[in-house]
Amino acid sequence: SLTSLEYFDLVDNNLNGTLPQSLGQLATLTAMALGKNNIQGPLPSWLGNLTKLRLLDLSYNKLEGTIPMSFSLLSNLEHVTLQHNNDLHGSISVFEPLKKLSTLLLSS
Repeated sequence: SLTSLEYFDLVDNNLNGTLPQSLGQLATLTAMALGKNNIQGPLPSWLGNLTKLRLLDLSYNKLEGTIPMSFSLLSNLEHVTLQHNNDLHGSISVFEPLKKLSTLLLSS
């Protein structure tokens, strides 16, 4: 069991498929770095369960769809990198409640 996991870094590992729902159960996670893989599909709403998350890097993947409103629940989030994905869209207002956010990279 990985219930105490705080830092999850699998950048540039040729991972493919969608983000597994089991990652949403890692309540102690403060950093999730999965950039430079082949992860595809939508950003799951369960990401909002990771309320201790300070860093989220899902850049350079094949993610698409709407950025879920559950992102507004990530009050500890400081760094978000979602750039260079297939087609992410949605309202920038989802990030407005995140008072600690200092880095937001969304370019395509």
